[in-house]
Amino acid sequence: MPKASTKNATAASKLGPFFTLRYGARTILVPRPKSYGSATRLAQKHFRSLAGKDLLFQTAEFNTFPGQTVEVTDDIWADAIDSITSLEVKKLVDSSGEGVNANRRSVSSDIVLLPTWRDRAEKKLTVGIRAYSGSTSLPEVCMVDCYPSTPWKRVFDAYGARVGLCENMLTFHFEGETHMDSDENVGDYVLPDEYLGTTAYVYVRRELKGGKPVIYVWTPQPQQVLVNLSLIPQWEFSALYPVAPIIPTKTIQGTGQSATWDVATRDDGTLLDKATGLEVSYLFWEAHTTKALRGRMDSPPVSRPSSPAPMVEAFDPVNASLSDEDSVLLRVADMTTYLDACLRALGHHVAARSDFITYWLPSLLKHEYVALRFVPQESYEQAAPMVVSPAPDVVVRVFMIFQGVSPDEVGFWSAAQARAGDDVAHWRRVVGLTAEDQLQDKSLSRVLEWGGMEVQA
Repeated sequence: MPKASTKNATAASKLGPFFTLRYGARTILVPRPKSYGSATRLAQKHFRSLAGKDLLFQTAEFNTFPGQTVEVTDDIWADAIDSITSLEVKKLVDSSGEGVNANRRSVSSDIVLLPTWRDRAEKKLTVGIRAYSGSTSLPEVCMVDCYPSTPWKRVFDAYGARVGLCENMLTFHFEGETHMDSDENVGDYVLPDEYLGTTAYVYVRRELKGGKPVIYVWTPQPQQVLVNLSLIPQWEFSALYPVAPIIPTKTIQGTGQSATWDVATRDDGTLLDKATGLEVSYLFWEAHTTKALRGRMDSPPVSRPSSPAPMVEAFDPVNASLSDEDSVLLRVADMTTYLDACLRALGHHVAARSDFITYWLPSLLKHEYVALRFVPQESYEQAAPMVVSPAPDVVVRVFMIFQGVSPDEVGFWSAAQARAGDDVAHWRRVVGLTAEDQLQDKSLSRVLEWGGMEVQA
């Protein structure tokens, strides 16, 4: 085995790092894909018509098969990829010309749900549960044998058990579009005669969670303060501390939620919650993205009445994303030092910086590389409007989104890698803060909030 590895390394060095993918009339230059999954993601990213499609890869470069075009499968990928310079991308089709999933080559299903008494007269169905592109923590596809009268909840629970996640931590969409109600049955979406000889696909991704946003409130003198926090329909509260009533709230996007804390500020920076009598250092909230909404918000942006702001795109937690143009990319080993410097530049005191980093560290350590960015405050404000009474002098709301990046995709983040070497003070401009750090001015009434969310690519 060591000899084969050396041979591949030598071949790769002779061929160079560059590689081409061809589809139709286009040929693109990409980093050499080290895995079948990486090649699929590259093709679906750059050839937009292939997004969500099932692909195969062919080449005519093997001297062992002169003049022949052969398919390169995932089984031989590691041995073959360093011997060639290009691949032709094709949609996987059956004899009728209809697209089918590559995983249908597998004879057996991953999950078999035994029939109940009412299923016995029905035709068996095979449903594929497929992870959205970039959902690296989930299997690419999972085949499930079931029946028209099988409840989707039974299917989703079985899938959740297989991947080690509760059903409510996952979002499912039929054929990648329609959100699915777990109270309905498979037959409400899939009819055996319609899918005879083919497979119906349900797409899945992990539920996105706004993790531990906390709100600090400081005033020059002790006083009573009301803090009202609202959420657009794309988010719903999953936890509040101190506990507060969650109220349905009409917004321009639909029905959202809101909660209000009535607290007394103290000289030592702590808060006394009037409703519960609890003494706390900060107010805590957490939210999950809702399963009922997908797609970009098209509502007009909202700005603070006291200071008209330029029109900005509203932050959409359901479709939060990062790119090479707006993020930084770091090795996870460099992450804590970088984050501490960023948070210091954004005005966070020592306790806030420590809490932020230690809260997110376990999620960050799951990856070798991490891309991150901070959301502009005006954009974030539209997803989670906050009203504090009496109005504070300074409000700083810092919300970070991040995603893991696999080593073989680092080449797509060259600008983000270079940006990681810039002065972290540029994040103050991105978030929309003044050049002067007013959070340290104890003569002012101040509010600081920090939070974050891990997103899928």
